[in-house]
Amino acid sequence: MKAQAISAINSIKANDVKELAAMKSPPKPAIVLLNAVCALFGMEESWEESKKLMANKAFFDHMINYDVDSMPMKLVRHVQTNYTEH
Repeated sequence: MKAQAISAINSIKANDVKELAAMKSPPKPAIVLLNAVCALFGMEESWEESKKLMANKAFFDHMINYDVDSMPMKLVRHVQTNYTEH
């Protein structure tokens, strides 16, 4: 599963991320996904914070190296409840 996640992350083009971050009104699925990513990184779940996250040069490295095994159950439940139904 981790290999699939890494492969998916590696398939994302940096220019696509820059284009998405520049949008004032991104597609709702993008907002939902990035709000979930913000939650995982302990950030405010908002489009403004998502743009900051995407602007980080280590954005892809942070996602690839994210330690899913040490996620608190409270965070797992929060992401499942708020983001997996979209």
